[in-house]
Amino acid sequence: VVQPGIGWMELNEELDQYGLMFGCDPGPGAEIGGMVATSCSGTNASRYGTMKENVISLKVVLADGTIIKTKNRPRKSSNGYNLTGLFVGSEGTLGIIVEATLKLHVKPENEIVAIMNFNHIQEAAKTVTDIFKKGIVVNAVELMDDRQMKCIREMTQDIEGGRQWSDKNLLLFKLGGSPGALKDTVERVKDICHQNNGFNLEIATSTEEKDEIWRTRKTQLWTSIDWAKRIIPNARAWPTDVACLLYTSPSPRDSTSS
Repeated sequence: VVQPGIGWMELNEELDQYGLMFGCDPGPGAEIGGMVATSCSGTNASRYGTMKENVISLKVVLADGTIIKTKNRPRKSSNGYNLTGLFVGSEGTLGIIVEATLKLHVKPENEIVAIMNFNHIQEAAKTVTDIFKKGIVVNAVELMDDRQMKCIREMTQDIEGGRQWSDKNLLLFKLGGSPGALKDTVERVKDICHQNNGFNLEIATSTEEKDEIWRTRKTQLWTSIDWAKRIIPNARAWPTDVACLLYTSPSPRDSTSS
């Protein structure tokens, strides 16, 4: 149970001593209140879901000053409206969040970070589809296209002792499990990547290596802004998320797709 001003990174530092973690991991500096209001997700969404799946109940102040708690009953219940889901993602239009009861997860004991390059973005996308079709559970999966990688390579290539990034499309994975199961998962993911013409496989096992790779993804926005300022000194960014589009076959009466 937390108040809205705590940051998710600060929360996870506190939970680490108990072997627990909060699943959502948006950009550094995000706080729980804003994360609930925007129904954020982050790089761990493929395993742990978005905020809608990680908020159990909320305490909210309505416009007339009324204080309500959205849920105070067993989690296995279909009784009444799902007010928690209504407030998650409402962006402050329905009330002010003053307290949140969050779902926690057991922190993976064994987790590695794997990366692989692809010449074509379609190959990277098909790799992810194939992995999910095979029922392989990944803790996180992220794509950085070749334009992003060219930017990162240009901005980091002069850092002494730093990683030398390829400028090709990049998939990043977090894979976890018991030592035996993790080894099998890595082999299966590697095989699927190679079937789709992936190359430059790297596997990071140390905390330092894993943090370095994932930090590059997390700070991608700021790296892009710094790169842009070399060309346009007053360059600014307006970040947003992209929603998935659902394509359906046209009906006999309609020649257009939606």
